[in-house]
Amino acid sequence: ARYFVIATGSRAFVPPIPGLDQTPFLTNETVFENRTFPEHLIVIGGGPIGLEMAHAHRRLGCKVTLLEGKAIMPKDDPELVAVVRDSVTADGVILREGATVVRTAKTASGVAVTIKGAAGEETIEGTHLLV
Repeated sequence: ARYFVIATGSRAFVPPIPGLDQTPFLTNETVFENRTFPEHLIVIGGGPIGLEMAHAHRRLGCKVTLLEGKAIMPKDDPELVAVVRDSVTADGVILREGATVVRTAKTASGVAVTIKGAAGEETIEGTHLLV
C-alpha cells in the first residue's frame, strides 16, 4: 500500500486538581474494570473521550454530570458541537459548561467535586469520578 494509517488510540489527560491524588477516580482506560454500578458518575472534561463516556453511562442508566471549564469540544465545528450538546442533554446528561474544577475529595458515599462558575462555588457529590 502507498499510504498507511497508524491509529494508536487515545489516553486521558489527568489534570493537576487539588485533592485528586486523594480521591478515587476512573479514566477511559480503567472505567471498564469498575465492578460497581455508578449511581451518579461525575465526568471531568468535555472533550470526545469525556462526552463518549458520559453519554454511554447515561444510556446504561447512570445519573451523569459532565463538568467542562469552558465549552464542550472546543476544537470542533460549532454546528457539530450543537448537535452533540443537544444529543447528550436530550438523553439526560447534566452539562455544566464554564465550570472550573477547584478541588476533589473522597466522601463516605463516593466523591465530591467543588466547581467555580458564574454563580460562585458549588460542590457536586457523586458515587464515582471519571477524569
